Amino acid sequence: MTKIIFFDIDGTLRDEAEGIPKSVKTAFSQCRINGCKLVICTGRSMGTIQEDVMELGADGYITGGGCRIQYGTSILKDEAFASDLVGKLLEQFRQEKDNGITMESENLVFMNARAASLLKSRNQKLGKDERSEKITYKENLNSLRVEDHRIHKICFWTYEDNGKLLKELLEVKAQLAQSGRWEDFMYYELIPKGCGKGNAVQTLCCHLGIQLKDAMSFGDGKNDIDMLKVTGISAAMENGDRELFPYADLICREPMKDGIYKALIETGVITGVIE
Repeated sequence: MTKIIFFDIDGTLRDEAEGIPKSVKTAFSQCRINGCKLVICTGRSMGTIQEDVMELGADGYITGGGCRIQYGTSILKDEAFASDLVGKLLEQFRQEKDNGITMESENLVFMNARAASLLKSRNQKLGKDERSEKITYKENLNSLRVEDHRIHKICFWTYEDNGKLLKELLEVKAQLAQSGRWEDFMYYELIPKGCGKGNAVQTLCCHLGIQLKDAMSFGDGKNDIDMLKVTGISAAMENGDRELFPYADLICREPMKDGIYKALIETGVITGVIE
């Protein structure tokens, strides 16, 4: 019996261009009536989650790709990179023009000009309405003061396979959440060691006394693989990365085709008619 469900946001719970479909709101209401706990599990920081997602009123939030766990008003985990590591990278990338970097705190995303350009280009290709975003896509890395912000996620784009920098980071207190090609760049997403969505799902389920076999998860990106691995039922979005498919019990239609709603009906979590 499914007692708790974990949802990624972008490309899963929410369409990049259209937002949250009405069917998701219906599904959330029915899940609550059935006593099922609902948790957002995202790579976003808490302060950058879109308003339409917050309006769903989830029971808990796993943010920063697993760095922070909040259930109700309780903070169960809140990890960040060591300030000396952040300072070292900041100095290296502050004047960088060819490679891109973002550094994320709980409420803000800091980025250099290259990262801002790459992210804005991606938003345009996806038809994303930036007015719904709490992220400002412009160069603001120089405004970051290490002593004022705890950084829990670092992303960088490089033309070269910058193995040396990546090796140095992974040897200290970082782990790779996901990586891959991004246009002409190699893209790396780093979080503190001991984090990750799968680890966070396990931590929260243990806290709530829920067995993993009674948990369900929905995701579309490579950083969702660890989450899909640990839950009793796992669902990958058909519009997502195909690397998730081997780890999924079912493949869902994309958000605006009511994929989540239909999957919850098919698995018996809620009742309804699939058209």
